[in-house]
Amino acid sequence: MKIINTPTVVLAFTIAFQTVLFAQSNPASRPNILFIMGEDASAADFGIYGGQAMTPVFDALAKDGILFTHAFAASPQCSPTKFSMLTGKMPWQAGSPVVDHRIRFASSFVTYPDALEKAGYIIGKNGKGGWKRTYNKNPGPRGRNPAGEHFSSFDAFLERTPKKQPFCFWGTGITGTAHRPFKSKGNSIPKDRITLPPYFHDSVEIRSDIKGYLKAVNAFDADMDRYLKILKKHGRYDNTMIIAMPGDHGWPFPRGKCNLYDTGTRIPLAIYWKGKIGPGRVCGDLVSACDVYATVIDAAGLPIPEGVAGKSLLPLILSERNSAESPREAVVMARGYHEVYYPSRAVRTKTHLYIRNYRPELFPQGFHFNDGVGADAPIRRYILRHREKAEVQPCFALSFGRRPAEELYELASDPWQTNNLATMEEHQPAKERLSSVLAAFQEQFADPILEHHGIVSEDIVNSHRMQE
Repeated sequence: MKIINTPTVVLAFTIAFQTVLFAQSNPASRPNILFIMGEDASAADFGIYGGQAMTPVFDALAKDGILFTHAFAASPQCSPTKFSMLTGKMPWQAGSPVVDHRIRFASSFVTYPDALEKAGYIIGKNGKGGWKRTYNKNPGPRGRNPAGEHFSSFDAFLERTPKKQPFCFWGTGITGTAHRPFKSKGNSIPKDRITLPPYFHDSVEIRSDIKGYLKAVNAFDADMDRYLKILKKHGRYDNTMIIAMPGDHGWPFPRGKCNLYDTGTRIPLAIYWKGKIGPGRVCGDLVSACDVYATVIDAAGLPIPEGVAGKSLLPLILSERNSAESPREAVVMARGYHEVYYPSRAVRTKTHLYIRNYRPELFPQGFHFNDGVGADAPIRRYILRHREKAEVQPCFALSFGRRPAEELYELASDPWQTNNLATMEEHQPAKERLSSVLAAFQEQFADPILEHHGIVSEDIVNSHRMQE
């Protein structure tokens, strides 16, 4: 149950009372939660969205449950978005104005695995979890990864989980991941059949790199199948809410990962829950990675705390939308430090994308003319090495050139978001409206970039960065 605008004393009593009732309920009646987490994969590339990757497992799960067509990352960076999934907060609420891609979770943050564990759930994860794999060896003051205790496999976890107790497990790629470097041996379409973004120059190098990415997406899809088979093997499939998010942000190519365009933020999302979600559901509402926290808390029967940026998706997936609530008007996303510091915020609606770049004098990708940053990225190397060629210059400018303080894109006419309308007089009303939406959201959730006006010194950046 979600409690809104309740006086503090009453709220505290209500939460405590509900928690007692929840703890006294039959544990076996509560749903298990299996969250299957992928990396660096754009929604548009999955088969069910009309994409080029072979994703039969994700597609089938989505057809048996509900598919979200407008799901977005909280950040086009791995760890900030995972922070939002686990806490329901915006990435900048982690305690740093930097929004660092190597962010750690302070022990004061209660993640949804923390909350469910206190309510009687068995908690586990494998792979990276809430941060990089090295977090498993050096978890800091929390004592473990924010996603839960580490297990060698999902199978090993279920072997140790009594069937009378509900579980919550965070599962990542076993053999496949779209995170660079691509090592997967999945299937893919032939290079000559790959469709390129209109701003990519057609070359063997670019097609080969995208083919490697598509193979990696297919390999992760096969990993999803392994999770589902293990779940069925242990007889836990029928009472498990399966949240499949095969990408935490967009694909790892120029104007994708680390960028606030759709290729960097629009993510695949499907939820299956036998007996609760009818098959073949498709939801076009705007949803955010922040919603994972509230959705899991709500599904487990716990009250959603005040002050979280995310919303429970249960009213959508159970077809019980509260008539007092209107569909979300927009989602807000944030970018900060990822190899270079480039503070930006974005508002995405169904019709427009508005981006505010706080340091337009900087280069969004650091303007590296050598192989240094992203040395394992053939497309990046190709663009940089051939930037003087006329056919490559447009992509070079869009990917590596400076960007204005404001960007505005009309999605119906410009789905790839390359025609900035921010300075055109006829589009000023839309720009001003979205700018106001962003400002109100930043104020509501205390974005520290407002205090710093985007000017964060190197000392502050370095002081908030964590070592690998």
